Amino acid sequence: MYYHLLAYTRISNREQHLFGIIALESTTKMSRYKVRETIRSMDQKGCIQIVERNRNGHMIKVLFPSEIEGLVVESEEAITALDIEGLDFYKRRQYLESLLERDSNRCIYCLKKVTAEKCVLDHIKAQAIGGDNFYRNIAISCHECNSRKGEVEAIDFIRSLYRNDILTEQEFHERKEYIEKVTTGIIKPCL
Repeated sequence: MYYHLLAYTRISNREQHLFGIIALESTTKMSRYKVRETIRSMDQKGCIQIVERNRNGHMIKVLFPSEIEGLVVESEEAITALDIEGLDFYKRRQYLESLLERDSNRCIYCLKKVTAEKCVLDHIKAQAIGGDNFYRNIAISCHECNSRKGEVEAIDFIRSLYRNDILTEQEFHERKEYIEKVTTGIIKPCL
């Protein structure tokens, strides 16, 4: 109904138009009662304004969505930021791209370059020992590190990578610091 009224008013460069109830009944395939009820409802919601009622019909002004009070946010300040603290970053890989960007498209443990198709979402603190699915505990990992890490603490795992000459001493310290920043929420993914 709204689109029909909009087409005959604002889209046709008319501020308002006289709509007959019987004509609307025929055009919209709604009963006469339902047409009246819908027009009153749209008027109450602020989608349209009934300018005048007479025996010939209703003079109606239709508002664009941007003109309807409370429908469109007026400024960026009014937009509330998405609270990422409660989002599940593991389920359905929904935030994979954000995590890849945060972790620079590299395995958080061995620094191997990974892609969305060839990476695994890993729990920094394993679920078996109380890890959750929030951004502070989910990281990008290569398949090899993910399967080798198991339930081992992340710092202990990167220490083993250092001892096995997979990471240099500098990389070990950088990884340790990075993981601490992720788990404390200092480094966050951008959504």
